[in-house]
Amino acid sequence: MPDTAPETRAARPAIVVLGSAAMDLVLQCDVLPRPGLTVLAPGYQLLPGGKGANQACAAAKVGSGRVEFVGAVGDDAFALALIAALRGADVGVGGVAARTDAPTGCAAVVVDASGENQICVGSGANLSVRASQLMAPRRWGQEASVGSGGTRPGMLTAGDILLQQMEIPHAEVWAAVALARGAGAHSVLNVAPAAPVPDAVLSDLDFLIVNEHEALEVYAGCGLGGTGSSDLVVGALAATIAVAAKHHVAVIVTLGARGAAACLPRRPSGCDVQRTDGGCDVMTVSAAPLTAGEKILDTVGAGDAFVGAFCAALASGSPLHVCMQRASTAGTVACTAVGAQAGVPSQVVLDQRVSDRPPEVDTDWGIGSEPALAHREAPGLAWGREK
Repeated sequence: MPDTAPETRAARPAIVVLGSAAMDLVLQCDVLPRPGLTVLAPGYQLLPGGKGANQACAAAKVGSGRVEFVGAVGDDAFALALIAALRGADVGVGGVAARTDAPTGCAAVVVDASGENQICVGSGANLSVRASQLMAPRRWGQEASVGSGGTRPGMLTAGDILLQQMEIPHAEVWAAVALARGAGAHSVLNVAPAAPVPDAVLSDLDFLIVNEHEALEVYAGCGLGGTGSSDLVVGALAATIAVAAKHHVAVIVTLGARGAAACLPRRPSGCDVQRTDGGCDVMTVSAAPLTAGEKILDTVGAGDAFVGAFCAALASGSPLHVCMQRASTAGTVACTAVGAQAGVPSQVVLDQRVSDRPPEVDTDWGIGSEPALAHREAPGLAWGREK
């Protein structure tokens, strides 16, 4: 069982999440609405959400390290509920700004009988999130507007992990990546919702995480031409390999029921991958299976659970294949409850699931280029950008 003693927590890199927080209005119905068609739901739920807050809570629930959330909320009841949810997951909220000129973010989430969803986000205070908030002293467990206990100089220090998504102004995301590099921190970007990412930003990342559609959007923004395939999964994987190779960034692509793949252009030794086909090392992990009696209820939190669990495993020093297995399992379990945060498993549950039924891992190292065993068992962070 992982050590959760205070001294162990303090020795691990902190995960600092710069991102969005929103209250989700969740409606479950038989079919999703479409233009001109109104559908009825028997009721609704108000649940904590926002991709940034979701991933922060997931990282804290499945790991034993320190997680901080940096964002913005309004001066309203939704804000109080979101802060309570973050604290309940043992996420620090010292970097959360309280705004009086904008409401807390809110999202309408419609989920059909198969678990598929449609989402529209009212950004609110999330549009006021600034990368400069990372420069403020770290206030453990307190809201910035309330005051502080102990402080640390800046939210990011060398070796920490900065995790971001795309629900705050994109210019602030790019600026935060530069701040992380300057601080000697690792940088992980989940390009959700999908959007092009500047070349300079891609080259400064340690890990880029995308789903199939987001992979194609990033690929198109790089001006790399067509993928040569009409199949979504095949095209997304080709796009991922091309982006990873061009920008020397490790790219993780989630592939739904087909699991996920890590496209790796460099190895822990710091050298670029040398393959006769000119591509990257590709590590694949299967989708974690459901257990008896489980069924898919809501897929809205799967991606955020995957990302949060992946970063928690990175922070723990786990090898990359273990990071992928834990992420895949957390993503599956998250689909068995309604809401973006409710289905994320505890660390104990995740440990047991991965031990009992580990997702299958396979790796294409290329002909004549298989790395040493020490590379494969190296900490996951070693596959990121060379510091």
